[in-house]
Amino acid sequence: MSARTPSHRARPLTSLAAAIAAVAALGAAPAAHAQARVLFDAAHAQTAGNADWVLDEDTCGIAQRYPTPTQSSITSTTGETYWRGAFSAFGVDVVKRGFSVESLPTGTAITYGNTSNPQDLSNYRVFIIPEPNVRFTTAEKTAIQAFVQNGGGLFMISDHYNSDRNNDGWDSPEIFNDLGAPTLFGISFNTGSVTPNYFDNNPDDNYTVDTSSPIVFTGPYGTASLKRGLGLFGATAFTINPSANASVQGHIWHTSGTPGATTQVTFATATYGAGRVAALGDSSPGEDNTNGCSHTTYTGWNDTRFDNALLQLNAIAWLAGVTGGVAAPNAPTGLAAATGASAGQVNLTWTDNSSAETRYVLERRPTSSTTWRVVGILAANTISYTDTGLTSGTSYTYRLAAINTGGSSAFTATASATAR
Repeated sequence: MSARTPSHRARPLTSLAAAIAAVAALGAAPAAHAQARVLFDAAHAQTAGNADWVLDEDTCGIAQRYPTPTQSSITSTTGETYWRGAFSAFGVDVVKRGFSVESLPTGTAITYGNTSNPQDLSNYRVFIIPEPNVRFTTAEKTAIQAFVQNGGGLFMISDHYNSDRNNDGWDSPEIFNDLGAPTLFGISFNTGSVTPNYFDNNPDDNYTVDTSSPIVFTGPYGTASLKRGLGLFGATAFTINPSANASVQGHIWHTSGTPGATTQVTFATATYGAGRVAALGDSSPGEDNTNGCSHTTYTGWNDTRFDNALLQLNAIAWLAGVTGGVAAPNAPTGLAAATGASAGQVNLTWTDNSSAETRYVLERRPTSSTTWRVVGILAANTISYTDTGLTSGTSYTYRLAAINTGGSSAFTATASATAR
C-alpha cells in the first residue's frame, strides 16, 4: 500500500455566539447516564499533518488523559475554547450531557479485561475513534472487538479515502476496514475504486424513512431537520452488508443515494454481540476552529447550517444505551391528500391524536414507485401541510407518523393526490 498525500478542506466560519446558542438548544442529558465515561482515541496520530482530532493538548502532539481545565467546572454556557483541541466543542458538549470524557494518550495500550491498565476499555461506556492515521495492532483490534461484543459502544469517525496524513500507507477508511468493520459490523468504508469515496455533500439530509431512528428522529437530544443534516466536506461513504451483520442499517445517505439502499450510506449503525457501533464518513462534522498547535481546522460541530452536533450526540446516547424515557405518541389519523390550487402542489390534512409528539415525519413517493423519502419534519400539533415543487400531472402517495424521544407511532393509512 503506497503512501498518499494528506489533504484537508476549507469551510467558512460561523460566529462563536451563534454556535454556542445552537448547541445549547439541544437540551440537557437524561440523568440516567450521569458520569458514564467516554474515551476519545488520541493514540493513533490524530494530530498528524494538518489534523487535530483531540480534546486538548497541553503539549503539542500529545493529548493528555484528562483535558484541562477540569471538566467538573463545565457549565451550560461553557464554550469550545475551554479546551485547546479541535474536538474541544465535541467533548465539552458531551460533558454537558452528563458524561465524563478522557483521551487515550499516545503510547497508551488499548486493552480489554486488563485490570492493571487504568484505561482498559472495560472502564468505559463509549469509545470514540476520530480519524485514526495509524493501523491498529492485532492486540488492539482484538481488544476493541471484545469491548463491543461485551456491551461497549464504538463510534468510528472516518475521513475521505486518500487522507493518509502521516504518509504511512494507511488512511482512516482502510484502518477501519482492517479493524473488521465489513465482516463484523456489516459496514465497509469506501476506498480505492469503490465510490463515492471523496466528496463534499452539504447539507446531507437524505434521511432514513425509519421514523424510529435514534440518530435522526427519536434521540434524546432532538430531531434532525430537513435542509440541515450533516455538513460533509471531503467524506467517504459506506457500503452496508446485512448478510454480514443483519442489524446494520443506514440512517443518512448521500443526496444522490436512495434511503434503504446498501450503498452511498454516510451514517450507519449496527449491533455486535451485546454492544453497538456507529459510523460516520467524515471528521468535519466533529471539528471546531479551536487549536493551539498551528493545525488547520474549521467550524464543523457548531456550524449553524447543519445538525452536526445533534446527530452525533444522539449517536453517543444510543451507543451508551440512553433513551428518552417516555412513551411513544399515538398515531395521527385521517390523512387526506388533495390537488393544490397552484401548479406542483398537493395539500395534506390529518387529525392530531396525541399531545405527546414532538415532531411529525411526513414521507412521500410517486404512486408508481415503492421508494419512500422524507419530505417534511413538522412541528408538534401541526394538522396540515402543503407539499410544493412537484411534477404536474404526477400522482403522489403520502404517509405520516408522530415521533418523540420514546419512539415513533405507527404510520397513518396512505393518501394520494395528483399535483396540478
